[in-house]
Amino acid sequence: MDDDVLVIERHGRRLSVAGELDILTAPLLVKAIDDLVLEAPEPITIDTSKITFCDSSGIRCLLAAASQVEVIILDPQTQLLRLCDLLGIASKFTITATGTDPIDTPGNDREGTDAGGTSSRTYF
Repeated sequence: MDDDVLVIERHGRRLSVAGELDILTAPLLVKAIDDLVLEAPEPITIDTSKITFCDSSGIRCLLAAASQVEVIILDPQTQLLRLCDLLGIASKFTITATGTDPIDTPGNDREGTDAGGTSSRTYF
């Protein structure tokens, strides 16, 4: 996968995101999140394990989602965890690793699951 490509796969209320989440690609994730929120204002899971880069646009996108529904960030890379900690926003999300309880970060006292369903893929 090219570095300037963002791939978003949808599985029910779960979005798997791969590639660079930046000013060029964040609108794609915003759209995918908005579609889920419009369907139902319920928690969503965002698998971030394959995000290779995230800038302030990506953080803004995640925060906007968290202002609408509970956002479960699954398998975040070290860079994303560090950004959330440095910015003091980790408590806005439930941060967890696959098959484990939420990662011990301030404010991570919520639980959430994603539902099965349709799958789709978005390329930029």
